[in-house]
Amino acid sequence: MDPMKYPSPTCLFCKKEDEDEYHFVVGCQVKWEAWQNGLDLVQYPSSNMKPLDVWQTLLLQSSTTVSTGKRHPLVSMSSVWAAIWKTHWFCIMEQQS
Repeated sequence: MDPMKYPSPTCLFCKKEDEDEYHFVVGCQVKWEAWQNGLDLVQYPSSNMKPLDVWQTLLLQSSTTVSTGKRHPLVSMSSVWAAIWKTHWFCIMEQQS
């Protein structure tokens, strides 16, 4: 979100939509596919999940009713979000070099 480096608000990953907070986290189709794969890896059922479900859970705006065994659902989601966050910024930094 640096207008000097990125004069366009268009998402650098999907190149289809303007990037706001929601799109940055879960709204981008590229990132949503990463979310689905990541949730499956941490054994959190993603088949019925929608981007809005994840968004509201991360913002503590909805109850987390899915059980993943010993882990709280927010722990599972935060692990996936950390990986997506790190990968996002790695890709951005690679584009700058």
